[in-house]
Amino acid sequence: MIQNKSAVILIGKSIECLFSLRQILNSNCLVSGVVFCDQNDFISRLKNEYKRIIKYGFFLRLSQIFLSCVYILIYARDDRLFIKKCLNNFDPQELYKELDSRGISCFNTSTYHSEETLSYIKKIDPDFLVCHSPYWLDKKVRALPRDKLIIGGHPGLVPFYRGSHSAFWSIYDQCPDKNGYSIFCLDHGIDSGPLIEQEQIQYDFSISYKSNDYLLMKYISLALAKVAEQYSQGKKISSIPQAPLLQSQIRTPPGLVDFLKFQIRKISEV
Repeated sequence: MIQNKSAVILIGKSIECLFSLRQILNSNCLVSGVVFCDQNDFISRLKNEYKRIIKYGFFLRLSQIFLSCVYILIYARDDRLFIKKCLNNFDPQELYKELDSRGISCFNTSTYHSEETLSYIKKIDPDFLVCHSPYWLDKKVRALPRDKLIIGGHPGLVPFYRGSHSAFWSIYDQCPDKNGYSIFCLDHGIDSGPLIEQEQIQYDFSISYKSNDYLLMKYISLALAKVAEQYSQGKKISSIPQAPLLQSQIRTPPGLVDFLKFQIRKISEV
């Protein structure tokens, strides 16, 4: 009898990430542990903001922040209602109760590569990792699973759209046929690992671009659970290298000018 392969799930604390954990727990994947990562404390947010300013430049980052404020005023309420409906009124509190009742070990951290987190994963010694999180996985983390496999996803069709807000940029570039999601093996790059599967999803012009991202996240959640279950049960996962991999494919959060152009181009697509 083939023994199921075990997984540790690396998960963010946002509702779409927790929804992925929900789907994995609903599957027949053997879950040996869960690592929750959260960087919403003041110090972490300050450090991350500093990194963004260095990465994007002061004026682009200012434009991105201004757009975030405008976006909240226009779309926040509709997004909240859409997320609730899209994720089937998912309640994270029930998830935490189930983890406790099933005796699944959990660990909370602010970074996956802290010594405490690495020690926790080493102790469990999983065959593979499954990741749905906005936070980076260091080389030390990627080296931990026995099979050297980390399954992850991205709300965009790779390699064409990697990085941030792929749904937004597919419409901005007037390429709605390149809106979709991808499941792949995580490596050292940005959404660049060998591709397991992907699917083109029609962009929904009746909702915001972030709600389109949430819709793609739901598809990712379901696909991650399916692939994790298959691998856990001993089925081989086929993957192919992404090509070509270009720096121009890595997209950044949009600024205000980008948003205005997006609105104009969206009208032409409807």
